[in-house]
Amino acid sequence: MIPRDNRQAPPRDLLATYLEDILNTRHELVQMGKRMDWTACEQHFGQLYAVESGRPGLPIRLHVGLQLLKHIHGLSDRDILDRWVENPYWQHFCGEVIFQHRLPMDETTMMRFPHRIGEDGARELLRMSIALGQNTGVITPESLKIAVIDTTVMPKAIAYPSDARLVGRCHRQLVALAKDEGITFRQTFCKRLPGMIWQVGWSLRPRPAVQTDASSAASDAPRSRQGVRSHC
Repeated sequence: MIPRDNRQAPPRDLLATYLEDILNTRHELVQMGKRMDWTACEQHFGQLYAVESGRPGLPIRLHVGLQLLKHIHGLSDRDILDRWVENPYWQHFCGEVIFQHRLPMDETTMMRFPHRIGEDGARELLRMSIALGQNTGVITPESLKIAVIDTTVMPKAIAYPSDARLVGRCHRQLVALAKDEGITFRQTFCKRLPGMIWQVGWSLRPRPAVQTDASSAASDAPRSRQGVRSHC
């Protein structure tokens, strides 16, 4: 169901801690929270929720605020939620009125929001962030002429060496050297080697002890079945 943000300031309670009474209004998160177009966020992302069916969702400002804080500080979902309970500025940025002592949501709920908004929603958040930076003067027209892209998280076709793979490479090289010297083999195991390497690597993973028998069998096969004949 479409989330509705009903977090209004209740009548004054002597035992409650109101965020507006303890925060510095000049803090960067307070100023950014005032300038952020939260209404546009609710209108854009509210279309992704069902109109009447289902349980009412958490406020969209809470979801968006947590995602922005996560990427600003480079923290995981668990760390963001733990620090959110301790930081009144983060709570105010996410729309809270009274200081909260409980987690706003669990990790699973926080993880579902990026999947819900998808790639288009991520672009919309980026557009809102850039517009906010331009309105506040943090982003200048000159800074938009150069794009710095970090490719360290992009998937690359890198085969990291493992013990089984290194042994297989040595086996192929030794067979090639032996053939150059005129040595013949009853069986070189070169065709079966890729499957044996995979079997050894898979068996070395944490599994029940019964499963490790395949590893020893694959490792002993070349030694037990290989015959060498030299031609002098």
